[in-house]
Amino acid sequence: MGIHYHHDITALETLKLQPISRLAPFSALIISIVLVVLFVIRYYVLEGFLIKRLYGSIYTNLSEVNRRGFINHHIAGLTKILILIVAAYPFLEVVIGKSSFHTPYAHGSRVTMGDMLVVVAQMLIGMYAFELIYRTRLSPIAVLHHIGTIIIGQSAIAISLDLAREPDADIEFVLCTVWGKSYSTFLYYPFKSAKLIVLCQVPSTLSQSSSPTWLSFYTASSPTATVF
Repeated sequence: MGIHYHHDITALETLKLQPISRLAPFSALIISIVLVVLFVIRYYVLEGFLIKRLYGSIYTNLSEVNRRGFINHHIAGLTKILILIVAAYPFLEVVIGKSSFHTPYAHGSRVTMGDMLVVVAQMLIGMYAFELIYRTRLSPIAVLHHIGTIIIGQSAIAISLDLAREPDADIEFVLCTVWGKSYSTFLYYPFKSAKLIVLCQVPSTLSQSSSPTWLSFYTASSPTATVF
């Protein structure tokens, strides 16, 4: 007599070979739009007026290196908050729920769960690419982490375009979303919040001299605590 488990089978357990999203071939366009939006927010909103109004002399007394890092933390924080809000529902529905990548995001909508997951994946990748380009000082650990995330994330989407040769592409993409979600939720905010508080409290003389080194090490070390 076989063992009978009293639980519903999730969609992930019976996942069939299928494309992640019809937006996957347009990943280059999506990440280009993400980078343009991040530039507009950084140049016209944060650097334009918002950061100076919020922090005053705390920001203006920082060195140029620390200013870039300070602004980048705000961009990264806002981006990940948006990712968590948008991706929470499709992520849970696909991973532990009964939805597939092609289930409508909302009733009657043409947008699917897979569409939303591809978009937020490009948002995360774009955020890391923006940081590599914008910041003037990054530790080797942070550089390796960001480059690895970009390559792995884009590869997971790219291989889904040829499911005949990559039958496990769906599962690999789900694993990437699980790692990204756990990193964003359980690790990012405590470390970044603490770092921003410390950066706001240090004197300007300290922030212009010794803080870039230990602050960059502090940020770069945090991702290594994730299970990956």
